[in-house]
Amino acid sequence: MTVRLGPFQLLSPLDAGGMASIWTGQHLESGTPVAAKLIPPGELTATTRATLEREIQTAASLDHPGIVCIVDQGTTDEAAALATGGQIEAGAPYLLMEYCSHTLSSLLPLTTWGELRTILVSLLDALAYAHARGVIHRDLKPGNVLFGGPDDLRPGLKISDFGIAHALDRADPETGTRKL
Repeated sequence: MTVRLGPFQLLSPLDAGGMASIWTGQHLESGTPVAAKLIPPGELTATTRATLEREIQTAASLDHPGIVCIVDQGTTDEAAALATGGQIEAGAPYLLMEYCSHTLSSLLPLTTWGELRTILVSLLDALAYAHARGVIHRDLKPGNVLFGGPDDLRPGLKISDFGIAHALDRADPETGTRKL
């Protein structure tokens, strides 16, 4: 099965969450691994579309080693929907992000204070960065904390899934315009 999303190819379903399914994929030319977040058929509503689009905007505005990196985004076409045999719907928005080989859930239970301290310091640093930019995650749990292993492009912990994050509406003090 060849499923194209722009310059990327989906490889296989990886996981399913509350409103989305996660697929593994790769960039066609470089082979760089990615994870794709897609809204499955039957779940595509104005609300889920707006939620994923808000997640894309919010996560893409954050550039920190402890926050998952957004690689691309777009809308699925008819060929992609057909290639999956109905597992994704044409016209559904998608989000492509860096691939991390583990979640914090898969690393539990932690057995030493050193392990816990390292994770907490990394998480708090990433959260402080997001909070300083007016983004409150609101769904932090082990399944939304990814772990890039030594073979991944960016090893270490990464906060993901900003689907229900709250971005404070702040005015730029110099221009008076609103910004995220």
